[in-house]
Amino acid sequence: MQSRRYAFSLVELSVASSLTVIVMLAVGGALHLMTRGAAGIQASSQLNTDASIAMARIRRELGAAITVTSLTPTHIEFTHPDVDGDGADDLIIYDWPGVAGGSITRQVSGGTAVPIVENVSEFSLASTCSTVTVPGETSDLTGEVVLASHEAIPPGSSGTFGASPISSSSWRGEGFSVSADDLESYSITRAKVYLKGTGLSGTLYLSIRSASTNTTYEEETLSLSSLSSTEYLWYEFTFSSLTEMNPDTTYSLIARTSTSSTGANFGRDEYTANPAGSDYYKYSTTSGLTWSADNDRDCRYILYGQLKYSAPQEGQTITRKYLTGLTFGLKLTQGSSTAEMTSGTACLNRPEITGL
Repeated sequence: MQSRRYAFSLVELSVASSLTVIVMLAVGGALHLMTRGAAGIQASSQLNTDASIAMARIRRELGAAITVTSLTPTHIEFTHPDVDGDGADDLIIYDWPGVAGGSITRQVSGGTAVPIVENVSEFSLASTCSTVTVPGETSDLTGEVVLASHEAIPPGSSGTFGASPISSSSWRGEGFSVSADDLESYSITRAKVYLKGTGLSGTLYLSIRSASTNTTYEEETLSLSSLSSTEYLWYEFTFSSLTEMNPDTTYSLIARTSTSSTGANFGRDEYTANPAGSDYYKYSTTSGLTWSADNDRDCRYILYGQLKYSAPQEGQTITRKYLTGLTFGLKLTQGSSTAEMTSGTACLNRPEITGL
């Protein structure tokens, strides 16, 4: 007798189809989770690599710091043995703007700030310091002190920051005088001036001159190509022969360049109303042949030197702060992936913190 073969019923086909769909969805979900997990592991691994490289660089350079001029939990400026091959120490700046997702940047000697690590959600610097107090000595000659300066608009005054263009014909500067009871004379050791370059090559000259600007007592130079053209920075000049300056006598700090076009700008403040006792801004557009003064402006400068009194004076107690170590924490975040690490370094040179 011949057997009969039955076809699948509609119910059986429906059940089989449903089971097939469920199995396929399960397999697809598993593959998706595996793919997403692999991508997450890869992203996390990359963040850890980025963080490790950045931390190693910061640790290595901070360990060799010579002096520290600025230090906050998210910013540090320090001098470091030559890194750009010019034979001179370099100023290195590490900075994080404090915004999640931002970058930590590294800047060398006024150059372009370059990101060294991105996707930063946290960055902090914590210092370990030693403090040394040096008692003042009784002498008629002080240590180096600030003789005269203008670094910002004085409290209670209003005004705006501007630029004083410097060229071979446009000379810019500031008048100053130094006075104190029983002061016999003083010397000028160095000056810092607030400058911004314009990208030209040539030479910047900074001189100490008489009040009438007819006599130059000493003049020092700086290459224009070494000036930052993106921001104003403090640049230092050292003097060696200004040892017998007269108290209560007005002198002039004058800047000029070798270029006929503007080679640099001297940062200045222009007051809405001139504050009492301010120094006066000086300028010449005739290569120093004729001069004008303006009491409503001040160039930004700091003048250092030593005071010599007619009788011995008790010196001021000096407190010096040295950086012995730094601990820094770094956290990177990208999507759901994070990398977090803490590291530290011993500062081998015990750099003095001069900017605090």
